[in-house]
Amino acid sequence: MWSFLGVGPDGAEKLWRLLAWGGPLLVTAVAGLLRFWNLGKPNAVIFDETYYAKDSWALINQGYEGPGRRTSTRRS
Repeated sequence: MWSFLGVGPDGAEKLWRLLAWGGPLLVTAVAGLLRFWNLGKPNAVIFDETYYAKDSWALINQGYEGPGRRTSTRRS
């Protein structure tokens, strides 16, 4: 196949190494660009940023996923 493309054995090995490293690096670079593009938006607290913080507080302080600290024992 490489001879059909006009690439010799040494060139084929170099091309194979380049593609073996270049493909995953290109995918990683594109994924990083898409992930970090406009990372600061929206400028508000989203659901998981408030919910999971309270849940982890309960796990650390209570040892189980229970309700957080209550100021009153009566429910309304």
